Amino acid sequence: MRGLKSWQSASGYVGPGVSATRTVCPLCGFGCVIYIDKETGAVSGGSCAKRALAVELLGRNRLFYPLARVGEGFREVSWSTAVGSIASELRKILRVYGGDAVAFLGCSKCSNEENYLLQKLARLAGSNNIDNCARLCHAVSVRVLARQLGLGAQTNPFYDLLYSRAIMILGYNPAATHPPLASLLQEARKRGSKLVVVDVRDSETTGIADVFVRLPGPGLDHVFLNCVAKAAILRGLYNREFVEEKTEGFDGFVESLEPYTPAICEEVLEIPWSTIEMVAEVFATAGTGSILWGMGVTQQPEGEKAVEAATNLALLLGYVGKRGCGLYPVRGQNNVQGACDMGALPEYLPGYASVVDSVARKRLEELWGFEGLPSEPGLSAVEVFEAASRGRIRALVIVGEKPRCKPPGYGYSRKGFEEHGTSCCKRCEAERNS
Repeated sequence: MRGLKSWQSASGYVGPGVSATRTVCPLCGFGCVIYIDKETGAVSGGSCAKRALAVELLGRNRLFYPLARVGEGFREVSWSTAVGSIASELRKILRVYGGDAVAFLGCSKCSNEENYLLQKLARLAGSNNIDNCARLCHAVSVRVLARQLGLGAQTNPFYDLLYSRAIMILGYNPAATHPPLASLLQEARKRGSKLVVVDVRDSETTGIADVFVRLPGPGLDHVFLNCVAKAAILRGLYNREFVEEKTEGFDGFVESLEPYTPAICEEVLEIPWSTIEMVAEVFATAGTGSILWGMGVTQQPEGEKAVEAATNLALLLGYVGKRGCGLYPVRGQNNVQGACDMGALPEYLPGYASVVDSVARKRLEELWGFEGLPSEPGLSAVEVFEAASRGRIRALVIVGEKPRCKPPGYGYSRKGFEEHGTSCCKRCEAERNS
């Protein structure tokens, strides 16, 4: 990340004070370094106006001791009391119901170390019911990139965008959500990069685009991308050498594009085929190119198809594996990627090894000195609450998240979760003694 730090310095980056602690700004997924003065609480560093909000976060109802519920309120307890109570209740539940009755939610603002330890605790408890908020944003990106490229992560550092001669942005408005990244994109344009924005709406980002393609409605990104791929193939603009040497399944991919005729594309997308050809030429002939997408893509029913189409287009043009050529599922929080990398996912162990992979499990068992890690995929963050409404989940360990504000269907299952969850310890005790 040396280049990124240099770019921040050029953008007015301010260094830390003598007593400052180095950390990462929590207000978006770009990952700017900030410094917090240990004596005054002052925040410095970062490279956008959002950083000022970090000061408010530091002073808002911060807790310094654990709170235990007593009746309708809470009272302070010691750390040893809190930890001992949690461990004791978890042991009761595990003894009666087993590991599948316990679920864990990691945090996309926590450190890698914290998420690693939480997923380790889950697995040692016999549960793969461990997830994080990527389930609600870029889970499809993780799944598709892992399947097609071998690693469910952004392929390049952000600084590499300065070396992209063409950049395509899908369903995403970085000018509003990631201001430092928007500045980086503007710098790339000054260096000669062409910016193609594909969205259903006008935004601050479309205002700086060289090409803006408005889709008639959400969920059509995969159609657009496949049309661009079809045009690149028809016009011989794809990277034959890269395709032959570095990819598999090209013939099947070409066959899958047969339905995307110019007439069908014009009918579905409501844009001329000549526009598709123009985008294909701009993007394919640039030499280096990157594709960025946000939750305007991944939170659609066709999100997985869109990420797959974006990956296929990058492979078709040879835009993978070198500087200036990357795939960017842009995150909303500062460590969504780290939480996934560390294995805070129900279907993956650390490093994206499948939980059903016996070799991967054996490696972890040897590392952890433990036998019998669970071998079936666990429940997702959304499924956990539905399962809780049926009494299947008896304990939920949440670290740094506020799921009541996020998961679809939480309102439906809240009553059931409260009924089963709050009475869980008494029920465990009764069933254990019966």
